[in-house]
Amino acid sequence: MITKVRLGGVRVAFTRNLGAFVGRAIPVIGEVFLARDAFMIMRNTVTTYNRLANPDDRVPL
Repeated sequence: MITKVRLGGVRVAFTRNLGAFVGRAIPVIGEVFLARDAFMIMRNTVTTYNRLANPDDRVPL
């Protein structure tokens, strides 16, 4: 499980406790969902804008 990312590299911490593993993994899963949501919002915004805009004003995908 990756716990910290520093300038010197990535710190990996191993655990034998399932609760500790899940507790450390949940924030990472949340960050993945947040990145996916941000991507989907940007993509849908550009698609909607391109549908409404003149052909010369469209944003390339």
